[in-house]
Amino acid sequence: MKNNIFLFVFILIAFASNSQSYEFKTVIDIEATPVISQGKTGTCWSFSTSSFLESEIIRLTERKNDLSEMYSVRNRYPKKPWN
Repeated sequence: MKNNIFLFVFILIAFASNSQSYEFKTVIDIEATPVISQGKTGTCWSFSTSSFLESEIIRLTERKNDLSEMYSVRNRYPKKPWN
């Protein structure tokens, strides 16, 4: 039992002493709009889709637009009962 604990501690110290620090480099920096809180709406799909579309608009046209998240929700929810 003591040998197992000693072995475990030895291995832990060996891994800790051999750990290397890694420095990340920025390869591509994609511009994005600020994070918007969805609160308690439960429509994360709308917020993520709007954020993706805003980022693509910035990437393609270099214009910053603020798309409404609730516009797509308002137009999608009335169609849900029929589906």
